[in-house]
Amino acid sequence: MLILWLSLLLPLINGYKILVYAPKFAYSHLHFLGSIADTLVRSGHDVVMFVPELDPLLKSNGSTLARSIVKPFRLRDVSVRDSFRKDLWNKKGESLMQIFALISRLSKEQAEQCRAVLADEKILNELRSEHFDLGITEFWIGCGFAVFDKIGLKNFVGAFATGLMELMGAEIGLDFQPSYMTTQFSKYSDRMSYTERAGNLMTFLIASAMRKFYSSPIFEEAVDPYFKKGFNLKEKMESCSFIFVNSDELLAFPQPINHKVVYVGGIAVRQPKLLTKKFQNTLESASDGVVLVSFGTIVRSAEMPKEVKDSFLAVFRNFSKVKFIWKYENENDTKDDPPNLIRKQWIPQTDLLAHRNLRAFITHGGLNSITEAVNAGVPLIVIPFFGDQQKNAQTIKKRGVGIIVDRFDLSEETITAALQAVLSERYQLRAKHLAKMIHSKPLTPQERVVKYTEFAAEFGPITNFNSAALTLNVFQFYLLDILIPFAGIAILSLYFILKFMARILRFVLRQFSSVGKTKQD
Repeated sequence: MLILWLSLLLPLINGYKILVYAPKFAYSHLHFLGSIADTLVRSGHDVVMFVPELDPLLKSNGSTLARSIVKPFRLRDVSVRDSFRKDLWNKKGESLMQIFALISRLSKEQAEQCRAVLADEKILNELRSEHFDLGITEFWIGCGFAVFDKIGLKNFVGAFATGLMELMGAEIGLDFQPSYMTTQFSKYSDRMSYTERAGNLMTFLIASAMRKFYSSPIFEEAVDPYFKKGFNLKEKMESCSFIFVNSDELLAFPQPINHKVVYVGGIAVRQPKLLTKKFQNTLESASDGVVLVSFGTIVRSAEMPKEVKDSFLAVFRNFSKVKFIWKYENENDTKDDPPNLIRKQWIPQTDLLAHRNLRAFITHGGLNSITEAVNAGVPLIVIPFFGDQQKNAQTIKKRGVGIIVDRFDLSEETITAALQAVLSERYQLRAKHLAKMIHSKPLTPQERVVKYTEFAAEFGPITNFNSAALTLNVFQFYLLDILIPFAGIAILSLYFILKFMARILRFVLRQFSSVGKTKQD
């Protein structure tokens, strides 16, 4: 019995104390960080989720196993988000300026939230008393680094709930090449035409300027007063031992990385549970399979235009042997529903996708939804709306496991054609093959998180992976300090050579001219 108790206590004795900074502003981000926290708790570590609240509608703290310290801070105006959500089904939601307006609002919210956190000495003292070995924060949220610095935590790991953001890669020495690397909000693949590369470059330049001249100054103004010598965010980002990226390398577009980047896509995909009897019967009784339809938590099916809704209903009727489960916010809106349609306000998405008779998934293209479907081997119809959904959709198309449909072209014909394609054997086999590859990788995302976190906790801050690129200025990085002088020398040399040749040519012409005159005389 004593040996049994010791075996149970040993992981706790050897475990590290880890702080996860996870502001509550978007479910997908909170869920990703919470999944990391839960994974580490299962491995015997003492994990605390510090959750500054921002969105009052988010009820979860992200983690089910870690301890939570919550900082109430309800700044967000829900009406603004509701307005943005309702605009997604019309042309207003497509505006590039509206996307940047959303980023602007988020920057201000994060700055105000950070100011409130840094001013709360009671919570900071509570965090200091824990004596953490390691901190984990989303890399692009500077407040996590500021909190770590305030409580004396010098060892930390960054994370991205999205793919690797192009603007943030420079902070660890990565160079962004718009010729083949798409921006976070791009709707292009990694093989772009001339005009697409121009658009990709323009988006990158605008986003870079907005971060440098707008978002960063807002953050600095909020944070600097709480530090005697100001707060150097760039220095803290460079000090990250590793960066956890919520992408799967078998799905994401290939790009250059360094030793700090660790792909952990799939960490937030939980193990499927048994379905309720009603869902089980629905899936088992469908002769031609089941199609799941869900647009996530922000995009609401109940708010789609009537003509779009009618198109979907017509498609459902045409595929009478296929059953459709539709995540729909109003279960009573069943007028004109065909018998093969089931509307549910809530669905067990992961559990449904894992069923062998689930044949396709119609989705908005959120990263978590796509990752769940790909892991389950289910082909997709992606109807992207905003943010990184366009880019996520392009990765699905590139791997041959899904089709993209423009949300402004949701006619009966386009939906029918897409559904026929993904239900075909070709797409079914490709999706199953990609899922098999993902599950056959040498290390699972959970193993990667645990091993790299433990390594960072034991040996961090790890400077071995710091790129020399971080010490170079723009001229040195792009070799302009070498190329410009060489180009100058080459141009001058060419100038003098041409000038010399011109003199020789004039001399020769004069000689021929004088010879001609002599003959005439």
